[in-house]
Amino acid sequence: MSVRRSCRGWPRLSPSAGGVYALEQIAEVAPHYRGHVAALLASFVRLQAPWPPSRPMREVDAERRRYHGGLRDDIGGALAALGRRAMIPSGVGIELEKVDLRGADLAWAAPEQVLLRRFQP
Repeated sequence: MSVRRSCRGWPRLSPSAGGVYALEQIAEVAPHYRGHVAALLASFVRLQAPWPPSRPMREVDAERRRYHGGLRDDIGGALAALGRRAMIPSGVGIELEKVDLRGADLAWAAPEQVLLRRFQP
């Protein structure tokens, strides 16, 4: 069963949330892929939550009000996955640059591992 099919009837659940979950599971069972998974999740966040937004701000803000914490489930899931189980290997860093992180819990983001520049907190 595809993620898209299993999400029918769940208007607020994005099919990409299933992809985020699958990537996290891969990183759990194959730790040598954690760096790759972290890079993919960071790239996903950069593409899906750009700062400045690619759409008019009123549209972005209206969409954000629909979600708990102001983040889409898939973006929040990707950020949460990045913060769990030593997803970012020691000595490796990720870039969350030029992203809209309003409402995101970034307590897990160690300065030596996560580059946060030109973002909207």
